[in-house]
Amino acid sequence: MFAAALERLRELCVREGKSQHFALLEQYDLGTDRPSYAELAQKLGIPVTDVTNRLAWARRKLREVLLDLLRECTGSESELREEARALLGLDGP
Repeated sequence: MFAAALERLRELCVREGKSQHFALLEQYDLGTDRPSYAELAQKLGIPVTDVTNRLAWARRKLREVLLDLLRECTGSESELREEARALLGLDGP
């Protein structure tokens, strides 16, 4: 489920011209070596605040995509809430 959500997010980022947002998510949240925000900013030639904002956007969108995938796989709102709680630790979408 997580891999499918990441692929959907990657495709969304490409469509919306936000490939750098996805790249930041990959490097910071999914990589084995976690660079600092300052290191990422320096590497990409952008302000640290842009790193912060782009990561926040990517994480928020990933959560939305995961919930959409769960919605597709569940038969009711109560089942969706149960699955979201199990997968994401959420009380509901």
